[in-house]
Amino acid sequence: NKNFLNETKDAGFSITKDGNIISVFKSDNSKTKKVLDTFIPMAIENGGNHLDCFNLGETGLVYLYEKYGFQPIAKLKFDRNYAPDGWDYNKWGEPDIVFMVHNGDDANTVKQKKGTYPHADLSKIDYVDSYDKGLEEYKKYIKTVDTQTQEETVVKGVDDRILEGRLYVSH
Repeated sequence: NKNFLNETKDAGFSITKDGNIISVFKSDNSKTKKVLDTFIPMAIENGGNHLDCFNLGETGLVYLYEKYGFQPIAKLKFDRNYAPDGWDYNKWGEPDIVFMVHNGDDANTVKQKKGTYPHADLSKIDYVDSYDKGLEEYKKYIKTVDTQTQEETVVKGVDDRILEGRLYVSH
């Protein structure tokens, strides 16, 4: 994985070798604004092409990621056996996990078109019966990327930002 952090190290994300954007976060104490406006185009620029997230309603993560050209391809019912540590059932309930794939637009196009991408009707998205089957769905939509080429692309993109003093990366 390539891990990306902002300068104050209170917001970041990771990209797996197969392009899965994971662990997008922003600390409650962070003063950084609109992290997705920076992180999502940067993730796309560095090989990110799919992700999964909890469906927390019309203003939740699915809606936010759709603004950047991600579209849902499958859903998985919440399973308490795999709930994150400290999951607050009273606050968040038991939302579906939604598997999303990027439409293929480059990072610059995503920046220009942010917010104009279509909003999917999640009731029309099929359920899978396991997380692994959700991961298998990605393969129907995503071209295989040469890991060595992707690695070089990630390093080049990260080096540019390190020189500008805006982003740190850990390997």
